[in-house]
Amino acid sequence: MGTRGRINLWNVNTGRHRATFTDLSEIVFSPDGQTLAVTGVNWGGLSLWDANTLQHKYDFDRASSIGSFAFSPDGRTIVGRQRSGYNADIYLWDVNTGQRKQALSRSENTHGKIVFSPDGRTIACNAVDYGEYDTKDVIRLWDANSGELKTTLIATKYFNDRNYDDSTGIAFSPDGRTIASGAEDNIIRLWELPTTRVNITPYPVASPSIGEQFTVNLSIVEGENVGGYQFTVGFDETILRYVDSANGDYLPPGSFFVPPVVSENAVTLSATSLTGTRNGDGTLATVTFEALDVKESPIALSDVILTDSTGKHLSILTNSGRIEPRLSSTSAVVDLTPSSVPSPAIGEQLAFSVRISDGQNVAGYQVSLEYDIKALKPVLAGNGVYLPDVSPAKPLISEGLVTLGASSATGVGNGDGVLATITFEVLTVQASTVNVSGYLTTPNGLRSTPTFKNAKVITALLGDVNRDGTVNILDLVLVGSSFGKHVPETGNPADVNEDGVINVVDLVTVAGAIGSGVAAPSLQPQALAALTASDVQQWLTQAQYMELNDPISQRGIRFLEQLLTALIPKETALLMNYPNPFNPETWIPYQLAQPAEVTLTIYAVDGTVVRTLVLGHQPVGIYQDKSRAAYWNGRNEVGESVASGVYFYTLTAGDFTATRKMLIRK
Repeated sequence: MGTRGRINLWNVNTGRHRATFTDLSEIVFSPDGQTLAVTGVNWGGLSLWDANTLQHKYDFDRASSIGSFAFSPDGRTIVGRQRSGYNADIYLWDVNTGQRKQALSRSENTHGKIVFSPDGRTIACNAVDYGEYDTKDVIRLWDANSGELKTTLIATKYFNDRNYDDSTGIAFSPDGRTIASGAEDNIIRLWELPTTRVNITPYPVASPSIGEQFTVNLSIVEGENVGGYQFTVGFDETILRYVDSANGDYLPPGSFFVPPVVSENAVTLSATSLTGTRNGDGTLATVTFEALDVKESPIALSDVILTDSTGKHLSILTNSGRIEPRLSSTSAVVDLTPSSVPSPAIGEQLAFSVRISDGQNVAGYQVSLEYDIKALKPVLAGNGVYLPDVSPAKPLISEGLVTLGASSATGVGNGDGVLATITFEVLTVQASTVNVSGYLTTPNGLRSTPTFKNAKVITALLGDVNRDGTVNILDLVLVGSSFGKHVPETGNPADVNEDGVINVVDLVTVAGAIGSGVAAPSLQPQALAALTASDVQQWLTQAQYMELNDPISQRGIRFLEQLLTALIPKETALLMNYPNPFNPETWIPYQLAQPAEVTLTIYAVDGTVVRTLVLGHQPVGIYQDKSRAAYWNGRNEVGESVASGVYFYTLTAGDFTATRKMLIRK
């Protein structure tokens, strides 16, 4: 710790100081130790940071003033107080999406610390009750799933005004049975919570498929002298349909089970024993539902009453239930393309496609894209064409996080395609990562987690394969000549997007970098020397088959189209050999406007044929560099070196014939 607003981070094992955070009021590690959540002294909202790299992840509710907060034990939820003077509303946020999940009831006048119970089913917070004649420090316990107030514990009583701040503390014991609290009177109190508990079990409930039924138990733990019960089970009628309920085995035989009172989104159950009471654990009742949808949802337990043999209400603590979508296995891969892209200039836009590979029976998806708020700002998001008759969900955008989703009610997607697109505006030219996470759904609502691959925004010169500081045709040729080559663990510069494969995606990325502002292909002599029209045509065909729709790939395809035009000569021609004069070898370039059978004949000055080079059928193109131009080693048909002097060479290509002269000087 440091002075107010300054928090130091240290390595416990080495004692090394890692970082200093300033202008902060509170910092909390996530349960897995991978994330830091912080709030500021002079700024609102909650900010998440990577605990290993100390890189900022994203913010949520930046405009709010958030006081004390805590992670749930599973790390999926944050509870925090949104302050307004002495009063505050308590909210739950989804860590993965940054969106508010719900507000807790009766959350006014809260102060001090806020915590989850070890099992994650109860939230405790200090609060203040202002009466007509006195003021009470209290501890409020809420159901973390339903948001309902469970009970209020009175900590102490005052008869004068107090100044409340965040110095009061609260904590659960590891078994969740005891609460320790600190109040303004500087006294630490221990609170023994009721030992008798009524819970919805199993917890959580793994949601079945749509149309399937499941049963939850109203379980009692450590009951004592229980002779009757009454409670209400609430549910989301868009996700569940009530089917049936029954008395459990806890009350003695012969107990009277009152017919359930069923409404659209709740069922009230009650029963009383006519012969005695029970102690210990068991099942009070069961409720059966049918799944209408597969979503996370609470099964709320409220208005719970346990009575003894005289009808007296017993002291209890209750826990609601929760449905969690069941995850299935999948071999699908969801990645961002391009996977590595140079940052455009400030103010320009950068687009990514959320692509799926090897999808099977996909009826919906939800993906969250985590980005650096200093580098990027989302400006446009949309769904792809992978799902038929898609019903898109409204994008959820918070600082540092965009969540996209869609579902299809009429069909499924299979194989490869684009799920969604996202466009950012560049705020700062810097290296950053766009992380993707989420899930896929099947028609019956089951979820699966594919393999996710993130994207990098880089400031290095993308496409500079030969590392000469420029991106040009030579880099394009290096990638094209490396197609299919093994990429070692140390990498290969030709694998531009670092996906382990050298293919047309890498080539189009390089072409896109070339086409971002350099001279037209026709003005680049290395293009004429290093490529053929057939090569470029083949690359274009592959690129069009891959459906590469991001801006860089589209720019690369346009560049290849221009390059193809430049590589198709307007006329067939025989060019000057090089070197000339020469000794003992030379290269003879030419270009073909039409494919043809090509022969090159070398004559002495008296017209005698010295050598005939049969080059065979050649496609349209420019044959200029040493790898494709005709080659003569200065020898005749029988392998003898020819004498110094002037020689003539004639190119025959279909109906075309042309002759030039050259000089051997020894």
